[in-house]
Amino acid sequence: MADFKDSFQRRGFTLVETIIVIVILSVIMFSVMYFMTEGFRIWVQNRNYIELRADGRYALSRMAAEIKLAEDLIPGATNQEISFHADVDYDGYPQLIMYEKKVTSEGSFLVRGEETINPSGWRAWPLCDNVYLSMFSIVPVEGRVIITLVLKKGNEEVKYITDLFTRRIDAW
Repeated sequence: MADFKDSFQRRGFTLVETIIVIVILSVIMFSVMYFMTEGFRIWVQNRNYIELRADGRYALSRMAAEIKLAEDLIPGATNQEISFHADVDYDGYPQLIMYEKKVTSEGSFLVRGEETINPSGWRAWPLCDNVYLSMFSIVPVEGRVIITLVLKKGNEEVKYITDLFTRRIDAW
């Protein structure tokens, strides 16, 4: 009889104990997964915001530097484009520079174009992507340009507005 009691007490875990352990481990695992997915979502959101800010700052500083050198401003057909002549490479000859928003199947871009000497005569490249709105307001009397740039990616939106004056107000 003693052998039967010893074998009965050493039988292992019961079904109820095993189910309780599985439930406890499941709760712990789902809690950890929730915090990991929430952390990843916040990381992606912050990464988008940082990328938008960096792209916007670069585009705005490039445009501001070149527009300040403008000898004349040529308003575009819409308020989403602007052209001007400026000596951006400091060779003594002003080039025609143009900024405009382009929408393609790949997304929306702020495109910078310039007149070149090569056979095609024009070279353009995207300055930044995820452009929701680019707007150029020109005040000719003052030689003043107001640039509004709104970038969007996912739920994030970054808006830049700057007010600048061209160097050559007398050309107006």
